[in-house]
Amino acid sequence: MNARQVARERLTGVDVTIRGQASHYLSLDPQRSEPEGLASIAAALLAQTPVLSEVTQLAFATALERIALGQLEHFPGNIFWDLKYVAACLLTQAQAGPDAPQALSAWSTRFVALQARFGLHSPIRFRYVHDFIYGFDWQRWVAAEPSTRAGVLPFDAPFLDHIERRGQEILAAIAAGDASFPALEPGTFRNPFAFRRDPEREIELHLELSRRGLIPVAAWRFRPVLQPVGNCSAARLQLARELQGEVPKAFG
Repeated sequence: MNARQVARERLTGVDVTIRGQASHYLSLDPQRSEPEGLASIAAALLAQTPVLSEVTQLAFATALERIALGQLEHFPGNIFWDLKYVAACLLTQAQAGPDAPQALSAWSTRFVALQARFGLHSPIRFRYVHDFIYGFDWQRWVAAEPSTRAGVLPFDAPFLDHIERRGQEILAAIAAGDASFPALEPGTFRNPFAFRRDPEREIELHLELSRRGLIPVAAWRFRPVLQPVGNCSAARLQLARELQGEVPKAFG
């Protein structure tokens, strides 16, 4: 069995695990209801890059597996599971330096550490990773300093540095008893937004945003047309108000 076959077999198992354990398994792709599986994603990417050694191909599959299972562990309530763009960015790491397996391991380790910082087992405890994967966080960050940040891609190191710092700031605020980031009751999730994000409303809102082309990073594509300029967050808030009505700022 060659490296691509091993990779496909392993990632097929991961697909089965996620499908069986995730609370929802949906895509924001307007053309399909479920995301493309990791095995299919990896097969397509590896077919496009035949110069990779078998060791690197297996390291890529391992890294993608770690990211996907990390997302499942830290965001089991996540709804939308499009990872094509994440996988494409991961493979870029294999082509960026002389030690591809090490680069893949390092990038996936960093990705999983960010998942852990914000997810279920952290005091921050966000329910979803949608704002990160689909670029809402990235677009807001670029908009704050567009002259210096417009060329930074959604998972480039400068933006990941920002997300790490932001996580540290939130953890410090929680520890200090900041009223903006209160400690959570067991079994609850943090929602800093002025709209409801229970699963039913999250699905309705984000599917409609996708239909309107208001997702900053179309993560269901290998090479999405990125939207660093724009205000999808404001559009999301406005649409949420249309769908949900006015919601008190603090509602859980």
